[in-house]
Amino acid sequence: MAKVRAIVFDLFDTLLHDIKFDFNSGLSYLHKNILSIDTDKVEFLDYAATFWKELYDKRSEDNSELAFEDELLDFKNKYRHVR
Repeated sequence: MAKVRAIVFDLFDTLLHDIKFDFNSGLSYLHKNILSIDTDKVEFLDYAATFWKELYDKRSEDNSELAFEDELLDFKNKYRHVR
């Protein structure tokens, strides 16, 4: 299955008015809604910070995009349970 890739240009701020990226907020949503309730949140956030945070920080420097599918599969393989 091919991965979908898209680039969205928001000229004149017609779509986005407040650009922010909060790594932990996104992970908290993932923990609450995707992963099993048996997954410890603190341990999950610590694990995410070891590898994925570095990649997201690099993204702001060179505009590289990360495949969310790869990230989700990594978490699934690590924690073995999703809802």
